[in-house]
Amino acid sequence: MRQIGSFPSVAAIRNLNAANGYHWFKPSTLRFFNGKVYDVLYGTAVFVTSEQQSMPFRAPEPRKYSIRVGMSDGTIQTYAFGCYDTIGEARAEAKWLASALDSGEMFYCPQKCEIIARPTLPLGDA
Repeated sequence: MRQIGSFPSVAAIRNLNAANGYHWFKPSTLRFFNGKVYDVLYGTAVFVTSEQQSMPFRAPEPRKYSIRVGMSDGTIQTYAFGCYDTIGEARAEAKWLASALDSGEMFYCPQKCEIIARPTLPLGDA
C-alpha cells in the first residue's frame, strides 16, 4: 500500500524515484515546468519545489512555491501546488506539515490519494 516514505535526504527521494522508473526529478521534466527542487528535507519526507510558467510572447509569470511529499514507492505526492509566493512561506508550511505528519495530525489517505487532517471527535462523543 502506498504510504509516506522515510528518507534521510531529498537526494534519497530522488534516487528511489529514478530507481523505480519514475521521471519526476529528470532534468527534462524540471525544465518543462521551469522547476527547481530545494534540498532541505523537513521531517522524513517533505520538501519544497518551485515552478515558473512562461508562455511564448508573454512575460513570465512569477515563480510560485509548492510543497511535496516523498512516498515509500518513490512517487511524489503534492500537498500544495503553487500556493506560496515566497520560499519563506513554503518553508514554514513544509516545516509545519512535517511536524503534523509526525504527530498524526495529518496523514495520507489512500482512498482520496491526498494528505488530509485526521478527523477529530466532537467533545461530547469521546
